[in-house]
Amino acid sequence: MTGPVYIDEIFNSIQGEGIFTGVRQVFVRFMGCPLNCGYCDTPHSRLPAAPVCRVERIPGTGEFIDIPNPVDMDSLVKIIKDVWSPATRHLSLTGGEPLTQTGCIIELSGHLDHPLYLETNGCLPDEARKVQYVVDVAACDVKLPEHKATQDYQSLLKAELETVGIFYDAGAVTFAKCVVTDRTSGNDLDIIASGLSDIDVTLPLVLQPVTSCPGFEPPASKRLLELMDAAGEYLKDVRAVPQVHKMMGQL
Repeated sequence: MTGPVYIDEIFNSIQGEGIFTGVRQVFVRFMGCPLNCGYCDTPHSRLPAAPVCRVERIPGTGEFIDIPNPVDMDSLVKIIKDVWSPATRHLSLTGGEPLTQTGCIIELSGHLDHPLYLETNGCLPDEARKVQYVVDVAACDVKLPEHKATQDYQSLLKAELETVGIFYDAGAVTFAKCVVTDRTSGNDLDIIASGLSDIDVTLPLVLQPVTSCPGFEPPASKRLLELMDAAGEYLKDVRAVPQVHKMMGQL
């Protein structure tokens, strides 16, 4: 049995990214992330710990209460059950980086029958192997150099592609996502798309135009289409999807 874990927040909302956009999910946002992406919209969750976890009182209301961190397994399972709803399809494990909490993920899978949807940056392939057979959907966020996530980009990209392959080979529904900006290089995207094609040319790649924030702007419409075509030279399923939940006013 794993010990209590530090969680940033738990809530019920609509998945706004990737190939499952529009699907209702319960989100468990773990704390702690080894990367430092410049556009991160949940910077608080990068911290390894916080004194409280925010929990949505009633599904869909956006009304939260604070509970003490860390959260034990029994409490976590009860909260997930409380915020579940008839239309909810997945339990989304996000962060932060959920692969820093593989013990919790494995234990959760034994307590709940809900499909597990993992949102990961893929930087920890050894941890991915520990949960490869309990994850139902793997959404792998592959970084670009301009994201400034790490000082050793080549090692990060190698780890991310390895993680994508681990979940794909294990039989999880697997796709890659890449946040693109007005500075995204076709050459950098070629390298990512080529690496993904070595796993399977049918592996979906979602290009997500960055939501405007200090230092980051999305690509122009024409440029986004050019980037899609660049990736399409290697992959058969290239899509462009922004952060739809923000457009809908969802969490």
